[in-house]
Amino acid sequence: MGSFLDISLAIECPKCGSKSKRSLRWIKAHDQYVCHCGHVITLKTDELGTKVKAAEKGLADLQELLKKVSPLNDPSPPKK
Repeated sequence: MGSFLDISLAIECPKCGSKSKRSLRWIKAHDQYVCHCGHVITLKTDELGTKVKAAEKGLADLQELLKKVSPLNDPSPPKK
């Protein structure tokens, strides 16, 4: 399974309107994006980082829950 951080988001330039896709991993690592038109876009990485951490925790919790209820982990014979 791919990382949640590999999901791409479109960053839209308020000056020229062009959109550029960047992964959450890239966005977490940068606080600015320079559009091809030269406009500097400041990214709200503090707010995004908090939300990404919460989402990562939620996904980790879900994975643990699925391991507990997965039929592949059930040692009992299948029901007829």
